[in-house]
Amino acid sequence: MKTKIYIALTALLAGFVFNSCTSDEMETDKGSESLVLSVSSEVVELNQLMSDREAFHFAWTAGSNYGTDSRISYVLEMDLKGNNFAGGLKKDMGATDSRILAFNHKEMNDLLAEVWNSSLDETLEFEARVTAAVLGHEEFTQVSPVVTFKLTPYIERYLNLWMIGGATVGGWSLDNATPMESIEDEPNGFVWEGVLLSGELKFVLQKTSFVPSFNKDGEDENKLVYRESDDEPDEKFMISTPGNYRIKLNLSTLDIEITDLGGEMVYPNLWMIGSATTGGWSLDDATKMTPIADERNSFVWEGELKTGQLKFVTQQSNFYPSFGKDGNAENKLILINEGEHDGDENKFNIEHGNYRIRLNLSTLDIEITNN
Repeated sequence: MKTKIYIALTALLAGFVFNSCTSDEMETDKGSESLVLSVSSEVVELNQLMSDREAFHFAWTAGSNYGTDSRISYVLEMDLKGNNFAGGLKKDMGATDSRILAFNHKEMNDLLAEVWNSSLDETLEFEARVTAAVLGHEEFTQVSPVVTFKLTPYIERYLNLWMIGGATVGGWSLDNATPMESIEDEPNGFVWEGVLLSGELKFVLQKTSFVPSFNKDGEDENKLVYRESDDEPDEKFMISTPGNYRIKLNLSTLDIEITDLGGEMVYPNLWMIGSATTGGWSLDDATKMTPIADERNSFVWEGELKTGQLKFVTQQSNFYPSFGKDGNAENKLILINEGEHDGDENKFNIEHGNYRIRLNLSTLDIEITNN
């Protein structure tokens, strides 16, 4: 699948800096000036940190309308050196007295990738020329001498990346999205290690919007695909088994590795859910327990409970995995996955009152004390 990872290319040519005059303001006495094109810099290294600043500009003389008092219309062409302007950029400037065309760093970097499929590690040499057509007098068309210049593109660097989804601790909340760590000396490489729960996940570039994002490539589970709008497919990575994972990816090559590291499962959060709690069976309103310092996978909670049932969930975006009552052992928990150990016998029955609940998900011990 061909994947386009360059962002904000829409209406690219419309972003060039260009001002035109109305026909009433047009100076029609051009004299006999030769048509000459110049470029502001012959060697340009594009820089992402200066994306909205001018990288370089073209400027050209008016040329001549040979005493016809007719307006002159200009077309600027830019292509790789030696290509004889067979392709590349052709910009119709129209009839204007403002004979300047400027590009900022991002505009030109995007053009190099979109129009010339530029390699990110090479300097490209270009040629440019401008053609002046005297309106109504084709015989007076002029072409400027060709100018040459060199451009070096930059790699589009993503400075931040977050994981989001039911498999993450923060669920689908953008505010609680899980940050990934950039890899030193690997442009657009990110890595993360920690606990993933069962559920889906994808990657977002900002904590204010679900798009753009990087999702699972529908044809290759070890590849990412760039998703720019809500209208595009929203494939997600699926974590089936909760555990300790390492995720390494690169937004330039679109490669991703999700590795199960094994070892003891560490649950960062735990909630109570059920008719005995104030939030009932709503995941959004589940009652959060407090982690016990220096005691891995241990939690405590004190407060009032109603008459009813309860169990414990490890995430607010999914009912599984969860922990309930082990029907075969007193004061013991049992791990509940979807489709197993999730009957009434695996829920704790509570009478109304004030309680203290302390539990350990590693040893599966639980103490429920009626205060």
